[in-house]
Amino acid sequence: MNKDIEKQYLNNASVSDMLKLIKKSCEGELLSKKSTNYLVRIMQDTNTGQDKLKAGLPEGVLIGHKTGSSSRKSNRIKIADNDAGFVILPGGGVYYIAVFIQDSPMSDSENADLIRSISQIVYKYFVK
Repeated sequence: MNKDIEKQYLNNASVSDMLKLIKKSCEGELLSKKSTNYLVRIMQDTNTGQDKLKAGLPEGVLIGHKTGSSSRKSNRIKIADNDAGFVILPGGGVYYIAVFIQDSPMSDSENADLIRSISQIVYKYFVK
């Protein structure tokens, strides 16, 4: 994909499909119990995207997520900057969230800030 940057557009999923995949995977509908637990642990322990979904949450709130990021085209447009996962609420509930940014002229930090802001708004909605 680095040889032909336009091929990065072929590596895609819809937000809806990504949310379905994460939900079914984390709820044990697609994998064995052992594999499900392993996946959830990997998603919770990830070090990528600390400035994205996770940054919009209060300290101590559990999140498991998977980030995605592309190259920039010669015109500085970022093809994709994404984060998707699950959040475990203080009362034990869970919600699933995905933010996909496509063809962004903004900097990486501006994209991350947008994802953080959306995460914060969604979290506040669920704990109101």
